[in-house]
Amino acid sequence: MKDKLKKILNFIIKFLKDNKVLLILNILIFVLAVLIHSLYVYKINSLLTYIIMLIYIIVPTVLATIKFKLNKLNILITIVEFYIMFLLSMNYCTRYDLYGITNSTIDSLSPYVEALMVVFVFSAIEYMTFKITSMHKKESNKKNK
Repeated sequence: MKDKLKKILNFIIKFLKDNKVLLILNILIFVLAVLIHSLYVYKINSLLTYIIMLIYIIVPTVLATIKFKLNKLNILITIVEFYIMFLLSMNYCTRYDLYGITNSTIDSLSPYVEALMVVFVFSAIEYMTFKITSMHKKESNKKNK
């Protein structure tokens, strides 16, 4: 039994070491787009808040894609990372503070389902940003050769 736990612990440690850039990126996006955004930005126009939230997700992803070597499988890991972060912060913030996109149909759902929906939106935006940035990165490398 101890061998199995040791293997699992070693796998988790190796996984975190291999994906430390992605983990830091996702923590940064979560802090910007959820915690800071919910504290300061909701007091302005609603359309502007969505644009600012997109900027909070897109800009760090573009910078990390340009600076570090990420692949598309790593980006898919963000679903799990974001969901864990949302679940950990759910007891400290109201649902409106966390997501800012709730309405009457979403409010009737469980907070865990709401968190999953928002996680998929965040991950999809991050994945699309990664794909577009990596395509432009490949094109610029071809032009430079």
